[in-house]
Amino acid sequence: LEDAHAQNSSVKFKSVEKSKAEKLCAIFPGKFTAYHDDGYDEYIHSFKNLSEYPGSEFKSRRYDYNLFFRRYASRASIFPIDESNIELVKKFQALWLDDRMQSTPDLKDELLDEDIAVRRWLDNFFILGLSGIALFIDDEISGYAFGNPLAGKYYDVLVEKGRRDIEDIYCVLVREFVSRCCVGYEYINRENDCGHIGMRKAKLSYRPDFMIKNFTLQEKRT
Repeated sequence: LEDAHAQNSSVKFKSVEKSKAEKLCAIFPGKFTAYHDDGYDEYIHSFKNLSEYPGSEFKSRRYDYNLFFRRYASRASIFPIDESNIELVKKFQALWLDDRMQSTPDLKDELLDEDIAVRRWLDNFFILGLSGIALFIDDEISGYAFGNPLAGKYYDVLVEKGRRDIEDIYCVLVREFVSRCCVGYEYINRENDCGHIGMRKAKLSYRPDFMIKNFTLQEKRT
């Protein structure tokens, strides 16, 4: 609060879980306006659902997953992100960013901000204890995903990136990442959709077990 006021600004907290929002408002009564922002609600999935795509609800996901491997067969390979390939992951991120900047120029600022975070994670990947996978087709990296454990029984998916011209690649990245990197965790947090309709539709298609509602707190300034 002091820092914001020194810069003639006000404080805004985004993506605050309900109990923490209530606690903050109780500590600073009358200081904040709190409102639900569904763009920051988090998608929570069971490990079993994302690692297996079981039952009739995931029939189409299983079909897409199996079709990918029928299509690429031995041409596709998946490895954990490690010292031998992390520089390739960084290069792929640059190519992915360039492609998205050209196809969605209206999201330029948002994509650049995200890229800063992704590169910081990749630059400090092993120090931070992150884990992930890199997917190769014909020995060329075509997608990657990584994340980190949260408190207790949750694992957080931080980043999933794949080539747009490779059909079903995200379906494969989700299942392979969870089945390889999230063993021992009951729930997988695939974070929020930032209010993007396309991303929301894609995330809902994986049938989350439940959502964590988050709030935005805006400081009241006179």
